[in-house]
Amino acid sequence: MIAPTPHSTSSPPSYAWYWNFGAIVVFWAVYLFIQVPVPGINEPHYLCKAKHFWQPGYGRGDFFLDSANTHYVFYSTFGWLTLFLPLWTVAIAGRVISIGMLAASWTSLARRVSPVHWAPAGSAAIFLGLTSFQNFSGEWIVGGLESKVIAYGCLFYAWSCLFDQKWYLAAILMGVAISFHPVVAGWGLISTCLGVGLFAWQNGSDVLNLSAKKFGCCFVMTLVCSLPGLIPALTTILTPIDRAAEADQLQVFRRLGHHLNPVQFPTQAYWAYGGLLLLWGILVCYQGSLRKQNQQSEMTLQQHVWQRIVLGSLLVAFGGLAIGWGNHYAENPAVNEWLVKLMKFYPFRLADVVLPLAVSLLMINLAQRDGQIVRWRSVTLKLSSLIVAATALLLILPSRNVDGYSASKTESWIDVCHWIDGNVSNDAIVLAPRSSVTFRWYSSRAAYVTFKDCPQDAAGILEWNRRLSIYQDWASRSFENDKQFSEDELIELVQLTQATHLLVSRMGPFEREPTHRNEHYRFYELPKIED
Repeated sequence: MIAPTPHSTSSPPSYAWYWNFGAIVVFWAVYLFIQVPVPGINEPHYLCKAKHFWQPGYGRGDFFLDSANTHYVFYSTFGWLTLFLPLWTVAIAGRVISIGMLAASWTSLARRVSPVHWAPAGSAAIFLGLTSFQNFSGEWIVGGLESKVIAYGCLFYAWSCLFDQKWYLAAILMGVAISFHPVVAGWGLISTCLGVGLFAWQNGSDVLNLSAKKFGCCFVMTLVCSLPGLIPALTTILTPIDRAAEADQLQVFRRLGHHLNPVQFPTQAYWAYGGLLLLWGILVCYQGSLRKQNQQSEMTLQQHVWQRIVLGSLLVAFGGLAIGWGNHYAENPAVNEWLVKLMKFYPFRLADVVLPLAVSLLMINLAQRDGQIVRWRSVTLKLSSLIVAATALLLILPSRNVDGYSASKTESWIDVCHWIDGNVSNDAIVLAPRSSVTFRWYSSRAAYVTFKDCPQDAAGILEWNRRLSIYQDWASRSFENDKQFSEDELIELVQLTQATHLLVSRMGPFEREPTHRNEHYRFYELPKIED
């Protein structure tokens, strides 16, 4: 027996939807204002590339900006704003759009799988609190503007349409989500197919009103809508290149090990998500036992399918764990190489979001028993949601300071970057600090290399690693020679990198006088070499 949709017996849909939506927008906007000031951790990465996509003269000569445009749809849809708005304004406008999309889709999703009328707002607060304390593979959905945020918004709404058996609209939204971020939404599609398939196997496809013909049409619609983003991504991945295996190793273990290699995940991440998984299982079993006792509170179709989609995302994550730890212990080089290729596809990121989302909704569901709200439970859960939300706002998170500098050093950093923007030619290539995140954002000039901004194509990854090695080797060798950097050594640096300028903080001393300096930084024009 499958019960009616949960929100059909709750408060009036329009009223409940709007106040939940508004509460989520306000909370998430305040969270971003406090915890993720512009620019957020990935906004320089995405928006500088989006600006270069529309204005090739911006950051001219920057090898990262010139690398493959894997997130083509994001650059196309948001990059044009940079033609007439500064990056800061584009980030704010994009955040407004993305928060609105996420809040709307979250509200629609939560109202279909929870009978509690305030479940969307309450679960949003609990979710953000849980993920602020700890996530598994570094995934987030409220942290600034980038392509995955739009993809999650489309994915959540696709699930909402699927729960209402609006298959064609769900297929279109799933395709759009894939187009914005093939990895995030690709795993979303796989988890959805696992969940729907499992439900159909257990209950029959007639319950879902999904015929073979309709399924085929949905498949075609999803594929067509995904092609604008899928083609550039596949082109990047499938382009043949020598030393591709080396590029995979660099991506999985050096640059993105905190996202891709479960061996590198912190121990507390395993404890936190192991606890969440156990809690999810307990809540599912507990609420299932209550339904057996009371035939009036059968699970709805939406809840059945949602539970199986969550399970599908967990199966994908467990597969990622098996691959990652298998690679760690495997001794056959051919097997290792094959497993590393699989590890590149972020198998943990969907479960990283869906598991705390599912737990948050199940916790809110405890406010109800036998189809009726239990007042003391509801009040307790509302207060708990507020406490968790307040804690998420008060935590001191690394996202408050993406470069990781002190207040005075941040002021000096922005000052020297703005000076570069106003006084250095547009075709300059600057050897900026390799750990910097926001150099291009503030200076509008090409960087020779930074650790954060690694291309996603194999050739670009190899070049990124080569540049990091060249700069590091030169700095170590030159300083160890006589504990300073001579003019001849700067000439060698230019020959190795073709850079035109050097921006340093602690590196030195140099024989050459800086062109500009402030409390923490010195900016040098490098020697010009005759062709």
